[in-house]
Amino acid sequence: MPLPLDQILDQRRQRVGPGERRRTVVVSLLTHGLIVALAWFVPDLLAKPPEPFPYVAVTVVPPSVLGQPEPPPPSPPPPVIEPEPDPEPVVEPPPPKLEPDVPVLPEEKKVTEAKPPPPKPPPKAAPPPPKRQPPPKRQGSPFGSSLGATNRDATIGVEDPNFTYGYYLDRVVSAISQRWTRPLVDPSIVQATFYFRIDQNGQVTDLRLVKSSGSEPFDATAEKAVRAAAPFPPLPKQYTKKFGRDYLGIHLIIK
Repeated sequence: MPLPLDQILDQRRQRVGPGERRRTVVVSLLTHGLIVALAWFVPDLLAKPPEPFPYVAVTVVPPSVLGQPEPPPPSPPPPVIEPEPDPEPVVEPPPPKLEPDVPVLPEEKKVTEAKPPPPKPPPKAAPPPPKRQPPPKRQGSPFGSSLGATNRDATIGVEDPNFTYGYYLDRVVSAISQRWTRPLVDPSIVQATFYFRIDQNGQVTDLRLVKSSGSEPFDATAEKAVRAAAPFPPLPKQYTKKFGRDYLGIHLIIK
């Protein structure tokens, strides 16, 4: 039975040592180098040597020896004559214009007449001093005392004729007017009348609508302005001590 290929190769490797392998490689390299060298140099060695180039010896003899005249030397080329540039045209100046003989008259002297200066306007009369306007009378209220306060938006009156403190009523009217804005209602609606009391500390009590304007939004915004302005400043101490009153009745017309 034949041995497998692997066993045959293993047996061959065991018979051939490492030294034998190196010698085989060296011999193989030398053999290949020799083959390359022969392939390179053998064609040159086997080629035929080149044949010598044939040549003919020539002797140059001048024409005078042969009895022929020598040719004349070549004549130089004619000089190149450049054309002269055209002369520039001479422009003659135009003849001067002959002006007609006009006699020169001396300039006339302008005679200026001296005008008299305009007359000075008469001094304006000083305006008369402004007349002193009498102080505006305080508009009262149809209710209670004739003492009251008024402005563009409201008119106020008091129940007690003994209340003579106009500055206090001005402050009440100003506080209400600052918080009052007329709603967009019919222009024919004029005013609404309210009654309320201001106690000794400035608080508002017993606020009620006495006479309606005929418009609910108008009445509501007017009442809201009064409540927003409260509390007012305390009542004057001279009034409460002198008359023993702890409140002041107010009639208010908002318009």
